Amino acid sequence: MDSTIYRFNTCLDSPKTGHRLKHNIFLEDQIKYGRSRPSCMVPVDHTESAIQTYQSTLPVERNKSLGAFILDSLVTAGHELRTRHLQAYDRHLTSLDHRPDDDLMEPFKAAKKRAEQMKKQNYLKFSEELDAVDVHVKHVQTLYQKFWATPRKPSSSRATRGSSRRELDTAASDIARQFVEGPPGCAAFLTPDLTAIKASRAYALSASFGFAMAYRDLCTIKAMASEHVPTARIFAETMSIAPSFLRVLGENSGE
Repeated sequence: MDSTIYRFNTCLDSPKTGHRLKHNIFLEDQIKYGRSRPSCMVPVDHTESAIQTYQSTLPVERNKSLGAFILDSLVTAGHELRTRHLQAYDRHLTSLDHRPDDDLMEPFKAAKKRAEQMKKQNYLKFSEELDAVDVHVKHVQTLYQKFWATPRKPSSSRATRGSSRRELDTAASDIARQFVEGPPGCAAFLTPDLTAIKASRAYALSASFGFAMAYRDLCTIKAMASEHVPTARIFAETMSIAPSFLRVLGENSGE
């Protein structure tokens, strides 16, 4: 027992002392004491094989006379709480109005109406440009759907998880960049408000896809339709007089 305590203290203080167990002793202790983590200590987003580096065939057993382990009780309570919140969320979803927003649909509808009017006058430029926008947005949506439909294996280490997250962010940003930059040759298009039309078309195909690609543009469309003018914070701050300035102005008004 004394040697076990000594080894434990050696491992506990190793970041400060630099002392390490001999490799052969470590292997002996691993065989003798190494066990898999209990289920209550395994993250839900990792498999048992991925999270456990050192383990032996010895199972983790708890004396039944001790009753339920506190962490097991907390895990059970957590699962019940998660289920209750998900059920409440599903109830809220059923009461939501899933009809598309007319304001967000309007830019593409207006562009389509304009293109049809010009087509009747034998001017096909707007129809061709609108068709190019439609093809482009649908192509990006296909890339978006494939990206999120691809299964991904959970990572076992924090460094690997961080690297995977950066790769996901980079891939998602690349899809958004393609959405913004297209369709090819759009810089020479005669169609006005092309950015709003692309955002509107993306929203019409899928609300989640539309907001993932053009969140700011859709917010701007809704703000303009509601007769609210979007502005930068620096301009908004200059529109109001700070209380400190009013106080100084009041103090000096009697001079």
